[in-house]
Amino acid sequence: MKYPLLFVALLLSTVSLPSTALVSEWAEFEIHNGHIVIPVEIQGVNGHAVLDSGANINAINELFINSKELDVDRGRKIRISGVFGTETKSMINNVNINLFGVDKEFDSMVEMTLPGSYANILLGKPFLDHFVIQIDYPGERLRLITRDSIDLKKHQNVTADIDPVSGLPLIQAQLNGEEEAWLLLDTGNNSGILLRRSVATRHSWLEKFPSDLALSSGINKTAIMEGFSIPSLQLGPFELENVLITVPSAGHAFPVPKSINSHGSRALKSKTYEGILGFDVLRHFILTLDLKKGYAHFALPE
Repeated sequence: MKYPLLFVALLLSTVSLPSTALVSEWAEFEIHNGHIVIPVEIQGVNGHAVLDSGANINAINELFINSKELDVDRGRKIRISGVFGTETKSMINNVNINLFGVDKEFDSMVEMTLPGSYANILLGKPFLDHFVIQIDYPGERLRLITRDSIDLKKHQNVTADIDPVSGLPLIQAQLNGEEEAWLLLDTGNNSGILLRRSVATRHSWLEKFPSDLALSSGINKTAIMEGFSIPSLQLGPFELENVLITVPSAGHAFPVPKSINSHGSRALKSKTYEGILGFDVLRHFILTLDLKKGYAHFALPE
């Protein structure tokens, strides 16, 4: 089933917007290793930012700080959880960043090693929560929209929610017609679907479908994974075929989101998600996302 590509543009042209409403111009981005990369200026130095919906932090690459000899304001230390590991890192404050032609000062950026020479900073939930974001993966462009410009709740066409502990976005999917699962929508993950091994074991998928071993690297560890393809994946009105699934090998832990550990959040009951939805699936779609409220619309290019 095909839906209109730029439904947001059509909606905006037919309604009267409040004076505070704003829709940015389309901005081109590049794809590096499945990551959305945009040009930025960091403390007056040219660099690049990765947009990561699977992180509830903003971060700055410690290698970039050192190589450019940036004078930074280090604050308190925190425990940071990421794919396959946990580390203690410093928070960086008063970082001046120019993106989309606008200067903004960022506080509480985590100083950490980010993968890839293109990842000078990472912009996650603290940045993305301010807008509705439209990501045209096939066209490699994006734009930001204020919430008063669109009623995304009314127009969503996939079942979405927010995890109450991490605050990260979840999408409901049908896996091979056998499993209805909540998946973390992660623009910072380059896999198809990274799935809990227990799901694959429950349906004997590792026996049914040919699999291969692969290595996957996180912030401080490398884990052995197994990969295979399932015949079908259903996302709202869309069905994809031969979708790549990756699971941790036996004895290896399922990765956690890139997040700040919070003792206070343990009182909240997290919605269990069974996997992570990454680039190899998302690349087919134009996404319109409210990552703060948990609304999503998927469309195919015309």
